[in-house]
Amino acid sequence: MNIYNRRKRATDSEKQSARELRAKYGLSCNSIAQKLNRSAETIRQWTLDIVLTREQVNRLVENKRRFARGGM
Repeated sequence: MNIYNRRKRATDSEKQSARELRAKYGLSCNSIAQKLNRSAETIRQWTLDIVLTREQVNRLVENKRRFARGGM
């Protein structure tokens, strides 16, 4: 077995889960990546077409600010 070719194949259910978490709950790509054990870039690619609501965006921005201040 080639140890350099161990990329995990995505299942349709993983992609659907990522898309649902992003669209329904407005989670960040990093949060989704941690939950699904994937890279944030992979999640970003899977969810590129999802438009977040203003409230979801505001929550993500506020969480980012809080994290930067050492909260959370």
